[in-house]
Amino acid sequence: MFVSTRWRGYWALIVLGIALLALPFLVSREYTHLAITLVILVVGTVALRLLFLSGRLTIGQNFFLMTGAYGAGFVILRLQLDPWIGLVAAAAISVLIALMLGLILLRVPGVYFSIATVALVLISTSAMRSFPALTGGDQGLTGIPGLAVGSLQFSTDPRILYNYYTMLAIGAISLAVMYRIERSPLGLLIRSLGGNDELAQHLGVSMLRYRMLVFCVGAAFCGLAGAFSSTYLHQAAPETFGLNSGLYLQIYAVVGGLTSFWGPIVGVLFIEGLVHSLRAARYVQPIIYGLILLLFFLWLRGGLLSLPSAARDVFRRVTGRGKQE
Repeated sequence: MFVSTRWRGYWALIVLGIALLALPFLVSREYTHLAITLVILVVGTVALRLLFLSGRLTIGQNFFLMTGAYGAGFVILRLQLDPWIGLVAAAAISVLIALMLGLILLRVPGVYFSIATVALVLISTSAMRSFPALTGGDQGLTGIPGLAVGSLQFSTDPRILYNYYTMLAIGAISLAVMYRIERSPLGLLIRSLGGNDELAQHLGVSMLRYRMLVFCVGAAFCGLAGAFSSTYLHQAAPETFGLNSGLYLQIYAVVGGLTSFWGPIVGVLFIEGLVHSLRAARYVQPIIYGLILLLFFLWLRGGLLSLPSAARDVFRRVTGRGKQE
């Protein structure tokens, strides 16, 4: 049974991979662009969940998407370096910032950590607006060159195939690394002790060290995804990385289910698919997100992935009541 289940998982990944590779040839440019956006959101949401497993729930994971976008913009525009170098440099910059911030913020317990990450987003977006000569102000950094291989400019491709496959590769590598971390002995330790600092201290385990690790890993991949977005959209603007975007990442994770690695992915696909299908809903997006979150908190706290088990429980209660009657 174990072997067959494992192989079913492998086959499912193979089929999913083939479908994702074929996607740009089956849909319009609009949906290819949507797929790129979804992959960026998935990377940020899965990184948020990885930190959550260590006992810290952040509302500011989008901060590292911003450091990646602006970091790449500075390296490419100010230093006149190749955009590919900008991507790598942005990831490194995000990790460096995570190291400095983590030494302070990760010592803050519980809900106070979440509040601190809110403050981090508010301060950083205000800073990006306050120094227009350096950051471009409200407009942000514009005119960021796109990726290229030799004379092949990704931005000139009308079907955005090259940008799609680049982001798909970044997403696949990011998810594979974070999945392996979660499934490793280190991940088991983090899951077991992440929410109990007193037990970890009693056992002589330094949770700060492990939190720093997952904090930096998430920062690296978010920075890389943010850097790609700046080369793809040719800009990095503070409006894109405001507090709302950080809250949305948290909502994706909660709606999909924080107990499973696949929960954040399901949450992103469900909510963004719903909002995209209701085009007029874009104007009331925060209201829709808030209502969805409220409904899940009230009736489906385990997220969408817990829906089958919740349905079974309801069925058993109903049938049990019927037997008693």
